[in-house]
Amino acid sequence: MRTFSCLLLLTLALLAVFACRSGAPAIPRVVAAPDTTWAHAPTPVRVFTTAPAGKPVRYVADLGNQSQDTSGVFAAGETTQLALRWPASGWYKFRVKAMLAENPALASAFSDDVGISVLANSPPVLHHILSPMVAVRGVPFALTLEAEDPDGDSVQFFVDWGDGTSGWLDTILPSPAVLHAGHEYGEVGTVRLVCLARDLRGAESGPETATVSIRTSGALLAFFTPWEPARTLGTAPVVVEWLNSTLIYIGGCEDGYFYSITYAGTPKMVRRGTSVASGCIFSGHPAYCAQTGHIVVGNEDGEFYAFNTGLGGADWRYPGTHPDSLTWIEWGTPAIKGNKLYVPRADSRLYCLQDNGSSVSLVGSYSFPATLSAPIIDGNGNVYVGSDSGVLYCLPPSIGTITWSRQLQVGELRGLCMDDVGTLYLTSEFGNIYAINKDNGDIKWQVTPDPGRETHSIVISPTALFVTTSSGRLYKLNPTTGVTIWQKQVSPSDMPACPVLAGTDYIYCLDDDDILYCVQQSDGALVWACNCPQQAGIGRQVRSTLKSSPFGAALTLVPDGNIIVGGEEAMYVVAGYPEHLLPTSAPWPKWQRDLHNTGSR
Repeated sequence: MRTFSCLLLLTLALLAVFACRSGAPAIPRVVAAPDTTWAHAPTPVRVFTTAPAGKPVRYVADLGNQSQDTSGVFAAGETTQLALRWPASGWYKFRVKAMLAENPALASAFSDDVGISVLANSPPVLHHILSPMVAVRGVPFALTLEAEDPDGDSVQFFVDWGDGTSGWLDTILPSPAVLHAGHEYGEVGTVRLVCLARDLRGAESGPETATVSIRTSGALLAFFTPWEPARTLGTAPVVVEWLNSTLIYIGGCEDGYFYSITYAGTPKMVRRGTSVASGCIFSGHPAYCAQTGHIVVGNEDGEFYAFNTGLGGADWRYPGTHPDSLTWIEWGTPAIKGNKLYVPRADSRLYCLQDNGSSVSLVGSYSFPATLSAPIIDGNGNVYVGSDSGVLYCLPPSIGTITWSRQLQVGELRGLCMDDVGTLYLTSEFGNIYAINKDNGDIKWQVTPDPGRETHSIVISPTALFVTTSSGRLYKLNPTTGVTIWQKQVSPSDMPACPVLAGTDYIYCLDDDDILYCVQQSDGALVWACNCPQQAGIGRQVRSTLKSSPFGAALTLVPDGNIIVGGEEAMYVVAGYPEHLLPTSAPWPKWQRDLHNTGSR
């Protein structure tokens, strides 16, 4: 009786298994498989099975190394190619079973074992994704990928751009590999980049990801570095429209060269200027004399140079000493009225030079008891200049005498500018801001908005003054009274560069880490921030003396509304607003007032 019961139970169990199997796929057949493969590489294995009612199936591969790999969903009754991977070399027996996609419990038995020899191979390592964290809609976005294969195999890269576009890039590079790829986004938003690297044997790296914000402004478009590596760009940009092109002029602070860059949405260098003296750098910020078509700038060799607009060479230099007898008395930043150039020099004199086109003549000079800052010129040709002894001077166009002088403090004056009604404004190293009657030097008002902090250069809108401080604050002041309208903590770092007004809506500020901020003029609200070095994928060093000086000349605009940033390692171009240009209605919208850095009304 007991034997009969056991047989009955066994029969019922077998019937249950048969009932279960009757709805399962057939045992798969391995149609084709290679005898050898590489570790970490996708190995093509072709399999076939059928299923009741042709239902879709998944395949489960037992790799013979105590691991299994489950496939995606495939149609039954068709030969399917699987991509199996073995992580280590050796000889393995693998097998495959099939299960219904809709009910994994209905599964076939495993196929017969198939032997395969896996050869040693290491996958490449994807070291870096170097990409700006911000892209501009409709503008090519630059991505740099770096990978290395331990076996020295060549490398190929895969990019999923996050907008529905993805694939393996055509370029195959020897290891170590660096690839620069580009993509253009059509919509504003945020995307997630996914990148891989694989060697020629098919072994793939792990994925690396990055998040990119796509905007219409506030993103890096391009950057330009000097020809010599690890050189800083030390002079202010000058923007000139010439022969239907926009040219940007900037001095290579440490390489002794002066550069002309053609700008057409993105900058590229047209030609390299000639170094005027071996090892000598351009020590002053340049300006453009529109009457003669000269870019004028001083050099530490003691000469003041006039370059023709095409940078074919210097048309003249002053005082014109022979290169073997350098004076080493540096020139400061000029102010220009017509063809008259007013330039301070390290000998504590202010010079008036007349640019005659192919030659230069000295109109006059005046000696001061202190070092001078950058001068400015009013509509009548009167010249105003501050000193590091705290005295502000007014001179007539001939600069043969002093019209008036005013001792404002003991210490450096900086950031001199003027409005439309005859008021001069300037700041100081002690944080004071002064409003001065330009006719007689009388003080209209004096304020210290950020006590204990330095104030930097001022810009003037039709209704307000804007000034940055060493605490990273931006102040909006009433020009009549000096009363603070609002103040905002824009950056945690010093903001030594003079701000730039963009129309009547925005103001751009730059901090000491080369982070550019766009702020609302109305209330100080932050619109966006652009970390220029981070977006360019280059490191930051200590800002040069010229950058942190009271010249504060690192920012300007180009005629399409984009922003030029004279940074430590590069000149950056940041996307701005074509409808928010340098405002002609503003009395003093940027450092030295205009795109030519003339310092003149």
